[in-house]
Amino acid sequence: RGAIPQSGAGHHTLTKEAGLKVTDKLMEVMGLSTVAELQSASVDEILEAQQEVDVAMARDPAMNGVSAFYPVEGCPAIPKAPIDSLREGHGADVNVLTGTNKDEATLFIMETVADDRPLKDATRYGGGQALLDAYKDLMPDADATELATMMSTHWSFRIPCVRLGEAREANASSRGKTWMYLFAWESRSRLKSTHALEIPFAFNTLDKPGVKIFLGEGPTPQGVADTMHDAWIRFIKDGDPGWPVYDLERRVNMVFDEDSHAVENPDSGILAAWSGIR
Repeated sequence: RGAIPQSGAGHHTLTKEAGLKVTDKLMEVMGLSTVAELQSASVDEILEAQQEVDVAMARDPAMNGVSAFYPVEGCPAIPKAPIDSLREGHGADVNVLTGTNKDEATLFIMETVADDRPLKDATRYGGGQALLDAYKDLMPDADATELATMMSTHWSFRIPCVRLGEAREANASSRGKTWMYLFAWESRSRLKSTHALEIPFAFNTLDKPGVKIFLGEGPTPQGVADTMHDAWIRFIKDGDPGWPVYDLERRVNMVFDEDSHAVENPDSGILAAWSGIR
């Protein structure tokens, strides 16, 4: 009756072609030729090879901006891209609470990038110079690292999340409702509102081991966690997290921060930039 996809949406699968490329690369890295040999490999051998394959395949456009070991379409479990299934009405009776973090990609872009990286990324995403120019207009003071980080955040997380909401709301048969959020509380480290930072807030586990590494030094933002956790519990128990549903006119999001509040259409600028691309 309900689902809470976080940090992901209906675009995060690989095509069969991409899956085969990953398989070939894994077998090459491990020096294997049969499935039986792969099954007999140790866990440590597989994990070591996985890291090498992930790095080798990261810049391949076939990876669709996700890990090389994501689920592959074209099988009984995932017959087609989930976003296409959603557009056809699958899961239309399920309530959905979904959203992303403001700066997801800071966890993956940890170092200063070269000046030509943003254009290379924009080209890989299918937008080229026009997409990069749109981001320069939206972020006139941003350097190359900031531009690359925000484009990656939106390509991999934010735009797929919005497309999920659009797919559900555009489907005439949809009976379930959609709520969307944007987690914007910033870590005291350079990571800002990075990938996975929202998890201890949603579960209200800021006091657990390891969380402080993400939060950074300073007062514990317990109020943000209380607000977010309460919304998750309300959705689970009552089917309504407490702010207006997502629709194609107002596009309301709850922004979780020190002052959490609902805003209309927070993605207006980037939606125009990604139109026809993602």
